[in-house]
Amino acid sequence: MISRDELLPWLISAGGPFIAVPDSVRDQWRGVDPNSDLEGAHDSWGDYGRACQATAGEDAEHYAAVIEVGGAEALVLGEGKGSATFLPDR
Repeated sequence: MISRDELLPWLISAGGPFIAVPDSVRDQWRGVDPNSDLEGAHDSWGDYGRACQATAGEDAEHYAAVIEVGGAEALVLGEGKGSATFLPDR
């Protein structure tokens, strides 16, 4: 029997959001600003902070959100421990 792990690529998270950035702009994803204060507000953390704020901040209304990255839309799936997979050809 083939396990699910052999069929699809799986991503594992110890917390924080999953972020799907289009290939066309993935080099423009900036993650966390290395000079930021990670104890401070999310909006000072760069792209990763914007992703966290979109799904877990005070104004967040949904588990999923869209943020702009390099002029394109990136899908953010809310924070939490867990796993996710994707279909690379879709």
